[in-house]
Amino acid sequence: MEKNIITNLILWSLIGIFIFNLFVIIVFRTGFVWKSRNKKGLLKKKQSLLGYLSMLILPIGIISIQLLFSYFSFNLTFSFARIFLLNYLLYAILFVYDTFVIDYITLSLWKPKFLKIPKNLNSKSMNKHILISIPFGAIIGLIITLISVLIFYYLIL
Repeated sequence: MEKNIITNLILWSLIGIFIFNLFVIIVFRTGFVWKSRNKKGLLKKKQSLLGYLSMLILPIGIISIQLLFSYFSFNLTFSFARIFLLNYLLYAILFVYDTFVIDYITLSLWKPKFLKIPKNLNSKSMNKHILISIPFGAIIGLIITLISVLIFYYLIL
């Protein structure tokens, strides 16, 4: 059974990474990313309703991926703590991918033209974004994971 969980963790990490890549392409190509962020990539000080809604897409997507991972990986023999830890590990994998591959490598260094990245979004602004997001992301990940595990453990399992 342990091998199955590791296989599922890898599978759902890859699915999450694939979805994350599609999400980044769509929000940059359409300009939707600028509903909640300024052209330097930092959150706007004043948000519109659409800005707040755009910021909810990512946590809802991660909760959905975690719920699917839990549904296909766990049964009644797993404790709440174990399910939580494995889901937080899935979150951590996606968070590290977002921070280092998307934010640092893709948006800060590579800057592919097809993403229509503004010139103001440079390595200095992305480094600031990354430094802010590391502690915030670790904490928000605990909350996101708690929500998904509570939903799974008490409503689905």
